[in-house]
Amino acid sequence: MIISKVLKYIPIMTAACFIGFSGAAQADSTILFAGADAREESDVGYVGLSYHYSGDILSDGLIVRTSASRSNYEYKTNFGETDADVVGFELMVGYQKVMQSFTARGLIGLDYEDHDFSPDNIFDDNRGSDTGVKVRAELESDFSSPNYASVFASYGTAKDRYWLRLRGGREFSGFVVGPEVAFLGDQEYDEQRLGFFLTVKKLIPVSLSVSAGYADLDTDRGESSPYLAFEVSKTF
Repeated sequence: MIISKVLKYIPIMTAACFIGFSGAAQADSTILFAGADAREESDVGYVGLSYHYSGDILSDGLIVRTSASRSNYEYKTNFGETDADVVGFELMVGYQKVMQSFTARGLIGLDYEDHDFSPDNIFDDNRGSDTGVKVRAELESDFSSPNYASVFASYGTAKDRYWLRLRGGREFSGFVVGPEVAFLGDQEYDEQRLGFFLTVKKLIPVSLSVSAGYADLDTDRGESSPYLAFEVSKTF
C-alpha cells in the first residue's frame, strides 16, 4: 500500500518538528526539513537542512543546503524481479534574492547516489555509486501572499537525475490549496505527475505540506499509479 510506505517515514518527520532552539525572539536562520514520497513499487524518505548565513531566512544572502535520502524501488526484467536499495546525498551552496513578490534561490554542489540491486543487474545504468555535480533553482511567491506560486527544479549529473515541480494555489484561513505538476526521472526512467497539494501555514514555525495525484511512467521501471507525498519543515 502506498500509504503504508509513507507512514514508515513518519518518525523522522515527527522528530524534525521538535528539533531546534528556543529563546529570545529573533530572526530564524535555519530550515530543517524531512519528507517522504511513494507510489507503487517505489518510495523515498529524506532529511535535510538549509542554513542562511545572513542570519535571516527572509533576507538576501548565502545559503548552504545539505540532505540525505534512502529509497527503495523494484521492477521486472526478463530474468525476474529486481529490488533496489538507494542512498543519496547532496551538499550545495548558493544565494537567495528576496524581491517584492517572489524569492529566488540558486544552488550548486556535490551530488552522490548509490544503487544496490538484488539480484544484481549489470545492464542497469544506475548500478553502483556515482558522484557528480548538482544544480538547483527555486522561484517562490511571498509567504504572506494569499496567492501562491512556485517553480522548483534540480539536476544531478551522478545519475542524470532531474526534477521539476510547478505549484499554484490560494490560501484559505491558513491552508494553501492548489494543483501541482511534476516531471522527474534519471537515465533509466521518466515520470510525469499531476495532482493537488495542501500546505498548512497555521503551525508556524512548523510547516506541513501534503500532495497526492497520479504518476505516469514512460518506461518499464515500475507501473503508473497514484502517488502520495509529505514534507514537514521547521525554522529556528
